[in-house]
Amino acid sequence: MKRLNSFAAELLNLSTVPEQEFTVENPREGWVFIAGDPKRGAAIRVNGEQVRCRRRDGWLEAMRYLPEGEFTVSGDGALNRLVVRTIPELVYSLFRYDPHVPEFGPYD
Repeated sequence: MKRLNSFAAELLNLSTVPEQEFTVENPREGWVFIAGDPKRGAAIRVNGEQVRCRRRDGWLEAMRYLPEGEFTVSGDGALNRLVVRTIPELVYSLFRYDPHVPEFGPYD
């Protein structure tokens, strides 16, 4: 694990992706960012299940909420790069701003 800043840590960064599964250790329960630079027809799999990805700037990107511990990630052998990062859950609110969901009460 490589700490990138006070929010994110890189769990895996491969510049060439062989056709295999990689075991990644998630240090805590939370959000994990997965991105791959795809060749034609590429897909990303987490724990053997294909992940729905969004294509952005030529990359496939996905977010998954995963438990603490090990998980597997693979690129079906059709990725040029593969990046896995852990990121925190952030909430933005304004002082004295009431939420759209009244049950949450005022932000004070």
